Amino acid sequence: MWVEDGIETTCCPARDVPKYTTLYRTWHWASKGHLPHAGGSLEQPAKLMDALAVIDQAVAAYDKKRTGK
Repeated sequence: MWVEDGIETTCCPARDVPKYTTLYRTWHWASKGHLPHAGGSLEQPAKLMDALAVIDQAVAAYDKKRTGK
């Protein structure tokens, strides 16, 4: 069992690292205006846009905690 920030899991969290690394890279490029699929944000899969929003919120929270702003 692993526990991190109050989140418990019974499987190795490292197994999901490649999936999350790919999403983070996609978020990085999307934040610079490069979306993975042709067209604008409405042409992207809804699940992808939801995942990018979650990453954006997490990065903003981390930055706020790190800088105090």
